[in-house]
Parts: sequence; structure tokens; C-alpha cells
Amino acid sequence: MTQKQSYQQWRDILGILKLQQSELDFIYLQKWANTLQLSV
Repeated sequence: MTQKQSYQQWRDILGILKLQQSELDFIYLQKWANTLQLSV
């Protein structure tokens, strides 16, 4: 993966969060982030 692809993926994620924030289940997402050791 190139740095440009990585940047594009982060930009896509931020766009989804901005547009869909009221529809997302953040508790579910946090659970999986913890399970997959992706949280900070």
C-alpha cells in the first residue's frame, strides 16, 4: 500500500463518519476496534 492509498482510505473513513455519524453504532465499532487491537 502506498502513502497516497493510505491517505485516500483515511479520507474515505472520515467522510463516512461525517455523513453517517447519526446512523453508526459507535459502541459496536469500539468493541471490534478493541477486539482487533485497533484502538489507541
